Amino acid sequence: MEITFEQTHDNVQLIRLNGRMDIEGTDHIEGRLTAHALTLDYARIIIDLAKVTYLASIGLGCLVRTAQGVERRKGKVVFLSPQPLVAKVLAESGVSQRVRIFDALEAAAEFLERLPQEED
Repeated sequence: MEITFEQTHDNVQLIRLNGRMDIEGTDHIEGRLTAHALTLDYARIIIDLAKVTYLASIGLGCLVRTAQGVERRKGKVVFLSPQPLVAKVLAESGVSQRVRIFDALEAAAEFLERLPQEED
């Protein structure tokens, strides 16, 4: 499992995942994913799932915990371009009802940029 981080638009982070989110793959990236996603208050994060070929329950839990942690810090996570098998897992688990899924990077970034940004 590979993970990369990019700054895309003004206040939007792009996290790209590549590989299998099974026990081994999730264990390999979870610490870096969580640490990166939870470093900033009001983070706007796109998690690109286009190259995730398998999503086990442990990987699903990692994604959900990351999204919940970001939301507790007044931020927002969306998912980008999951493959059909991954999209099915997200739908059947109900996660797709809680975390928005986009097919296009620009649409995801525009959605996140429109969200109000809270100030201290």
